[in-house]
Amino acid sequence: EYRRLVLTIKSRALARTIFTLTGQSCGRPLRFNPKQNYALPSAKALREHFFFLVGILNDSTAPMPNLVLAEFEQALTVMFLHANHHNFSHLLEQAPPFVAPWQIDRAEAYIEANWKAPITLEDLSDVSGVSAFSLWRSFKKGRGLSPMEFASQVRLRRARELLLRPDDTTTVAEIASTCGFADTRCFESDYVRAFGEPPIATFGRSKDPRPTSH
Repeated sequence: EYRRLVLTIKSRALARTIFTLTGQSCGRPLRFNPKQNYALPSAKALREHFFFLVGILNDSTAPMPNLVLAEFEQALTVMFLHANHHNFSHLLEQAPPFVAPWQIDRAEAYIEANWKAPITLEDLSDVSGVSAFSLWRSFKKGRGLSPMEFASQVRLRRARELLLRPDDTTTVAEIASTCGFADTRCFESDYVRAFGEPPIATFGRSKDPRPTSH
């Protein structure tokens, strides 16, 4: 009397992700160590992320947006490669070179223009012309946050704009989903951290017909 959850990732997807992350192709088949050390932080992070996704799928009454599913899938793939030792692990452990500021600007502009779509490693690597690891390292150093953290900030700003201009049928949950937040509790905590008030407060103020006093 137990339930089993199985995470299956195709080897071709893993090899493609290694190339996107490092810029180096897998010249031979990917081979994993059959034993996993569950005490490693990367292994714990993979398990926690996977169970978080399962919890959202169990609790949600509506289908999860494709944007959210695609980015979850990407995150799980990267975490899987870090959590399990394989014959290309050394490529993931190397410190990548920094990139030029204009390449960071290109990635930032791409995220701003495509915030409604999944932000993939492949797209960011293509638009910047560098490996995802190099972009991540330089973006973090130059902007103080990762590309995905920046994407979350962009989506929070877009959510605020939608909350301030709702139509008669708009709900906070719908806006959260549109902006790529599958879990309304996470959306609320991120929104409060960004703007100092819960999304329902912004939403309620936009619905209030009374003039605002100054």
